[in-house]
Order: sequence, then structure tokens, then C-alpha cells
Amino acid sequence: MSQEHYARIELERQRAKERQKRALAKRQRALEISQVHLEQAKQHIERMHAQGLDAFVSLTQIEQQIQQVRQLAQSARLELPPPAQKYGGYDSTFEDHVRLLDDNPFKAQELSHAILSQLNSLENHAKELQKAQFRANQASVQEYFHTQREQIQDDLVLEFAKEGLQKLEAQVKAFDGQDFKGFYPKLQNQMDTLLQGAQDKALRRRQEIARQEIKKENATKNAQQNCKDLQSNLQKMQAQGLDTFVSLQSLKQELGSLQTLIQTDPLKAQQQSLEALYNLEKLQRQALDLQRAQAGANQEKAQQDFYARLQAIKDPAVIACAKNDLARLQERLAAFDGLNADTQRQIQADLEQVLQRAQAQAQANNAKQESQRQMWRQELEHLKNEVAQIATSPEQETLLAQIAKIIEGLASQDFNTLESQIVQINAQADSLIVEENARKEVVISIVKTLRGHEFEVQAPVLKEGAVIIKAARPSGKRVQCRIEHGKIWYKFDEYEGLTCKEDIAKFEKELEEVYGFKLEDKKVLWENPDRISKGAIDLNNPHKKSL
Repeated sequence: MSQEHYARIELERQRAKERQKRALAKRQRALEISQVHLEQAKQHIERMHAQGLDAFVSLTQIEQQIQQVRQLAQSARLELPPPAQKYGGYDSTFEDHVRLLDDNPFKAQELSHAILSQLNSLENHAKELQKAQFRANQASVQEYFHTQREQIQDDLVLEFAKEGLQKLEAQVKAFDGQDFKGFYPKLQNQMDTLLQGAQDKALRRRQEIARQEIKKENATKNAQQNCKDLQSNLQKMQAQGLDTFVSLQSLKQELGSLQTLIQTDPLKAQQQSLEALYNLEKLQRQALDLQRAQAGANQEKAQQDFYARLQAIKDPAVIACAKNDLARLQERLAAFDGLNADTQRQIQADLEQVLQRAQAQAQANNAKQESQRQMWRQELEHLKNEVAQIATSPEQETLLAQIAKIIEGLASQDFNTLESQIVQINAQADSLIVEENARKEVVISIVKTLRGHEFEVQAPVLKEGAVIIKAARPSGKRVQCRIEHGKIWYKFDEYEGLTCKEDIAKFEKELEEVYGFKLEDKKVLWENPDRISKGAIDLNNPHKKSL
């Protein structure tokens, strides 16, 4: 073959190669484009995921299509054998094997392009849905916020939540509706926290208000009570006359101001009323000190006037007649506190009345006592004569001296003292006269008894206040009796044998049976067989005898 022939065959070979190369290049280009489309689709999907658009449209079909593109790309044939010569010769041709290639790259390109178109449409549609959802989210958030705010019926809670609500409202207005799941719960928490805090603050405020009201109420009661105490103490001070020592005008004015202040500021009124009570107490102490000083001076003057008036009375009888009344006046004077001048004047006036009555009574008593003194003088003279007739004894002499002394002091002696002395002297005289009469009776009885027993009785002898009786018989037997201080001692002497006891027994028996003596407590003072001495009756007690 000629050189030209080989050149043509080579040209045909090159043309077959070029056709294979172009076919492979187109497919390669289609696969590259599909890969680019897939990458763009991947980025598109990621962007939609990032924007949350996948929540509004489904990307499942797109993802399936992407998977198909990948499968088509993987199954695409991109290699061919060299061109094969069909026949030789000058007109020989070469087979390019293009028929062995599939359409997968082009299908992948077409499908990937369709995927991008679908993603764009889905994205736009998702964005519209997202925008609608954002608007719905904004509406839901705003509705929740406004509903919660409108449900706050408590003005005090609303007041405390006002600033927080304004901040939340700004957040609600700024909410773009995107992060609803994150924003809405956060808003709920913030709203709950805000309302709870506002309610707590409102509760504390109400509690504080209640405490303040209670405090004001207590302050009002305390201030009112303090004002009552203040008014009461002012009245008591006036009743006690303390307003004459200090001025109460400023406190009266302050009392009126306090009663007005209670209506507007009870706490201040309470404090000022306490201060007013303290000032009144201090003023009261000052007034009491002044009053006590004045009362002491009044008491001293009242006593001086009282006792000066008594000292002016020269007649003791007047004082004696007024003794009881004066004692009562002295009690009143001692009880006088020096505060009421009328009491002092009344005591002085009553003293004058008492003294006037006492003077009249003293004059009457003087006349009566003078008459009584004359009667006593006559009685004492008679008594003196009676005592003088009694046997002389120390008792008689003492009694006569006392009677004489009383008679001498009849004119000057105190009447009551004189009366007591006269009663006493009469008792002494009666006792002495009775004793003397009793002794005379005893002496007569003994003398008669002894004479009846054949004794010769000598005349009784008075010696040293005792009456001594001596008697004897011709036989020599003797009896001696001694009557002294109401007792009888008798002695039988010069007897023989038991005749002494017999005569004593007869002597005692006759005294008992005839003269009424009753011998008791007999006592033998001394005794022997021949001489016996015995005691006799106690004249002061006829029922008691001594032997």
C-alpha cells in the first residue's frame, strides 16, 4: 500500500479514537456536572437543615433522587477498548465502540439538575411556610404574653411586675419567630418567675401594709389612751389643787393638738402623747413637791394655832371637860394633810365650839364639885370620929393621919384624885372598923366562955395592937388568950394529966356551939402530958382556925 493509503487508514483510526474520546468526554463532563449538582444539592440541603426549612417540607424524595444519581454515576462506563478495524484495504473502517457506552452520566446530569430545581422550589416553599410559622410563633408568643398580663388582676402585683413586663414585652416584640421551642419555654419561665416574684413582693407589701395598719391602729389606741390619761391626770391635778403651784395651760393646748394629730399621723401622735405624759409626770412631781412643802407649812401652822389656843385656857377643868372632844380634834388635826384650808378652818372653829361647851360644863362641874367637896368634908369628919373611937393601934394612927391629910387638901386637890382617895380611905376605915368590931365580939365571947368554966377573968388588956385576956381558977389553973390580926392564940397551963385536954375540948365546943365559932386547921404549937398550949380561930376567916 501506498503511503497515502496508510495515512487514510490512520486518519480513520484517529477519527474513531476521537469519537470515543468525545463520547467519553461528554459523559465525563455530564458526570462532573452531576457531581457539581450533587454538591450544590448537598449544600442546599445543609442550608435548609441549618435554616430549619426541613421542618416544613420533606427532603426524602430528593435524598432518594440523589442516591439514584450517585448510583448512575457509579455505574457509568468511562473506558472503551481501542477502535477495531473492520476490514482491510484502502476503504477499511474502524469501530469506535461508542455503542457500548450507556446514558447514565447524562441521566445523572439531568436528574441532578432536576434535583437542584426541586430544591429551589422546596426551599422557596419552605421559606414561605417558615415565614408563616414564624408569624404564627410571634402571634402565639404575643398572645401568651398579653394573656398572662391581662390575667394579672391584682394592681399591686401589676405594679411590681411592671418593669419586668416591659422588658419581656420588648423581647416579645423583638422575637422573629424562629427559635420558638427555645424562646417560648424561656418566656414562660421568665413570666412565671416574674409573676411569682411580683406576687411575693405584693404579699410582703400587703403584710407590711397590714403591719403598718396594725401599728397605726395600735398607735391610735395608745395615743387615744395616752390622751385620756393625760386629760385624767390634768383633772386629778386640778382636783388636788396642783394647778395652783404649776401652770397646766400648755399641756391643755397640747392635748387638743394631739387629739387632732391622731387622725392624720397616729404614730407621731403616739410619740408626742408619751412625751406629754412624761412632761406631765415631771410637772406633777414638781407640783407635789411644792404642795407638800405648802402642806407641811399649813400643818405646822394648824398645830401652832390649835395648841396656842389650848395654852390660852388657864382653867384645867375646861381642858378636863373637853378631854374627849379634844382627843377627837387632835386625831383630825393629826390626819390633816395640810392641803385643804377649809379643813384647817373647820378644825379651829370646832375647837372654839368645844371650848365654849367645856367652859359651860366646867362652870357647872365646879359648882357641883364644890357641893360634893362639902359633903366629903362632912363624911370625912364623921369617919374620923368613928376611927378615933377604935382601940389605938399603928393602923388606926396611920388612918387618922390620912383622913386629916385628905380633909386638909379638900379645897385644892384634884377632884378625880380626891374622889379616888376618899373611896380608898373609906375602904380602909371600913376594914379596920369591921376588924375591931369582930375582935370585940371575940373578946366578949371568950370572956363569957371562960367565966362559964369557973375562971376568974381579968379585964382585957390592949398591948401593941393585940388584946390579951388572962384567966385563972382558985386551983391554980391558968388560961391566957391573945387576939391579934384576926387570930387567937390560947394557952392552958398548970394542968395535971388529961384534964387540960378536957377543958380545951369544952372550951372549943362552947365557942363552936354557943358563939358560932368553927375551929379548923387546928395546930398544936406545944404539948406535954401535963401542959398543953393551942391556937385559935382566924378572925378574918372564921372558917380557918389554928391550934
